[in-house]
Amino acid sequence: WQGVSEDAKGLVEGLLHKAPGVRLGAAQALRHQWFATNAKSESPDLSDLDLSGLQAFGRMNQLKRAVVTVIATQLSHVQIQSLKSMFMSMDKNNDGTLSIAEIHKGLSQGGVDLPKNLDQLLGEVDTDGSGVVDYTEFLAATMDKKVYHQEETVWHAFKKFDLDGSGSIDKKELQKVLGDETVVQAMDLHGQPDQIQEIFNTVDSNGDGMIDFDEFFAMMMDKAMQSEAMPSQMPSQMYSTSQSESLPRSASGQ
Repeated sequence: WQGVSEDAKGLVEGLLHKAPGVRLGAAQALRHQWFATNAKSESPDLSDLDLSGLQAFGRMNQLKRAVVTVIATQLSHVQIQSLKSMFMSMDKNNDGTLSIAEIHKGLSQGGVDLPKNLDQLLGEVDTDGSGVVDYTEFLAATMDKKVYHQEETVWHAFKKFDLDGSGSIDKKELQKVLGDETVVQAMDLHGQPDQIQEIFNTVDSNGDGMIDFDEFFAMMMDKAMQSEAMPSQMPSQMYSTSQSESLPRSASGQ
């Protein structure tokens, strides 16, 4: 710690502050002096950015977008290092967001072949309707889909929605998570009272009024993969309440 720079110490202290109102948020952290003087020295290869993820993200329903966003916030530094470097290389004004102009300029300078519908794709990535793409939105839309096709990763996200730990998500739980004001703003759900019900009915494939892990995991998989990925046992066979902190048997290999 003695060999750590004052800028680095200030960043860490800001991120670890006990008071939520004082603690640095993601955008504030990205504007910190440490990033301005150190991280910008990296020269990420923007040609490695898979723009197909933008289109896939735009086609997702609000629940799947919310799940992918949750997963994005849980990724380790190693997993997001490349994407973070790309984001910061385009964020020229260090405000923690990317404007359409910044993305166009950054990708063009990086030698990326821009799709004709890029503006439309970026508008779909902007889930909160702010007019810019923030850091979390960028991570969620550009991370490798293999990440959210991993059963263990999806299981950890599932537990964030299974509020009572029962092993399934009912309509009230989904309403509470997606109806939370913070989520409503992030996912731009204002004025769409029927949207959550429609999403629930779509994901609840067996129509029992509950979303179990099999159904939740199927939602996260590509349609072409669902028939291979879905285990054949009934949802009640997945796990007992006492096992709710462990992976379902289909994931743990039991």
